[in-house]
Amino acid sequence: MDIVTEDEGVGALADHWRDSSARNKVSESSATGAGEQAARLSPCRKRRSTLAILNAQPKFKASFATQLRLLTVRSMRQNRGERLTCVSLYYTVAYIVFTSALWFRLPDDTAHIYQRLSLLFFFIVAQCVAIVTTSMTTFHRERALLSRERAKKMYGVLPYFLAKTMSDMTSTVFLPTLYGCVSYPLTNLRPTFPSFLSFALALYLTLSTAQSCGLFLSVAIPSLRVGLTLAPVLSVFLIILAGFYVPLNQLPSSVEWASWLSFARYGFSGMVVNEFGGRSVPCTE
Repeated sequence: MDIVTEDEGVGALADHWRDSSARNKVSESSATGAGEQAARLSPCRKRRSTLAILNAQPKFKASFATQLRLLTVRSMRQNRGERLTCVSLYYTVAYIVFTSALWFRLPDDTAHIYQRLSLLFFFIVAQCVAIVTTSMTTFHRERALLSRERAKKMYGVLPYFLAKTMSDMTSTVFLPTLYGCVSYPLTNLRPTFPSFLSFALALYLTLSTAQSCGLFLSVAIPSLRVGLTLAPVLSVFLIILAGFYVPLNQLPSSVEWASWLSFARYGFSGMVVNEFGGRSVPCTE
């Protein structure tokens, strides 16, 4: 029969206590880790469920077509007195008279090629600067209203932009395009119907791009005073890079890249190709 001494009993109890303490610490750490993991996972699950609910809900209550229609009607009603005014009509008639007085019935020969180029360039210069400056004031008047209605998720940015563009198109783009179409036969430009349609399309797209440029500046420049100061300067700079004053292949390399940003470059180039492309100009000599 084995006899257990007091020292051996105390040592065995100490070993048992150490083993029990280690097991308790392991179990506590495991429980704590599981609790922390559950606490970490529950917000994730909650977040995932919340995102799923938000994604399932439509961002706007009205459809894109409804937003565009209502915004267009509202913008046209707001600008009812600003679209067709006597001043804008007189302005258009004055430009037609001025253009006819300088370039009336241009002869179609090589001696008047420069006059034709200057006329095509004048169509752009006479309208684009005013369009950019006029479009600058559009967004500044409605910045607070747009921010408030956007915060309420009433409509998106794209339908608002399209609605403003279409509502302002009458005075901003329609009358200048009408001026170009009336001046086209009076100045004896290329007398074919397809050429006339191409000219009208090129002028319309150039003026629409100038309008969009003005809207962009009104958004990018918070101060209306600063915007109205910079808009004419920027417009003239882009128009100079169109290729009339300085040929595109002779532009300095430091500003050549900026010509690709000029809306006047594409409009003027399209008009020149439409006027002289694919035909022979009679020689005066």
